[in-house]
Amino acid sequence: NNIDAEIRPLRNFGDIKTVIDEGSVAIILFNTDGVSNSGKNTIRDLFGKYYDDSVGHYILVKGYSINGEYIIVHDPIPSDWWRNSLRYGDGLSMIGKNRYYKTDELLKSLRRPDMIAVKKQR
Repeated sequence: NNIDAEIRPLRNFGDIKTVIDEGSVAIILFNTDGVSNSGKNTIRDLFGKYYDDSVGHYILVKGYSINGEYIIVHDPIPSDWWRNSLRYGDGLSMIGKNRYYKTDELLKSLRRPDMIAVKKQR
C-alpha cells in the first residue's frame, strides 16, 4: 500500500520519543495486563486502559506527555471487543482514542523489543 514504514528497536522511552518527534507514529505489541485500568468512569477518565484483558495486542503510539510520564496511544480494539460495550457516541467506535498509559508500565509490558515506525501520510 506504499506506506512508508520501518522496523526499529524499542529499548526505552527515548526510542519512542525519537519516532514521535520525527512526525511519525509507532505500532507496538504489548501485554495488556501490565497497564493499569482507568478509574470508575472509563469514558471520561482517559488515564489507563478501559478493559480487562491478559492477551495483549498491537496499539498505535502517537504522542507523549511533556514530562514523559505518559505515552498517548490509540488502543481501539481490545480482545474483549465483542463483549465490551464501551463506545463513543456513534455506538461503534471503541473508546481507545487518546488514552494515556504510564510510560514505565507500557515499556515493562512490551511483548517485542521493536516497533513499526510509520511516517504520517500527507
